[in-house]
Amino acid sequence: MKPIYHTPDQQELFDTVAEALLKQGCSSINAAGTCVYRSPDGHKCAAGFLIPDELYDSRMEFQSFGSLLNDPLFVGVLSFLEPHKGLITDLQIVHDEWSGQDNPELWRTGIVKGLKVVSARWNLSPSVLNKEITQ
Repeated sequence: MKPIYHTPDQQELFDTVAEALLKQGCSSINAAGTCVYRSPDGHKCAAGFLIPDELYDSRMEFQSFGSLLNDPLFVGVLSFLEPHKGLITDLQIVHDEWSGQDNPELWRTGIVKGLKVVSARWNLSPSVLNKEITQ
């Protein structure tokens, strides 16, 4: 029997990604410095936190989240997240914009600022950003 994946509401999705990114404390990049859903050292990008391990496939790498939803290899695989394609894309952009930042404090400041912009754009509460989240 195939598992049924939960489609979160927008606030739950935002909170999940924001908390996971801040706890991780860095972007998910490969040896070449390119953003990836799953890095060799186990980090995940914003969209990567939403892809269950059993659904992840390395062929997903180097595609935007929107492209994954239309890729013939993965059509239907991530359909439970499809209603939030725009929000996930915005979260992925925030992650990717700060991927080159090596200074953890500057990275965190940039990520929080970007997440606040996303929360305002999508009319979501940014309260998760006020929690004490440690790595």
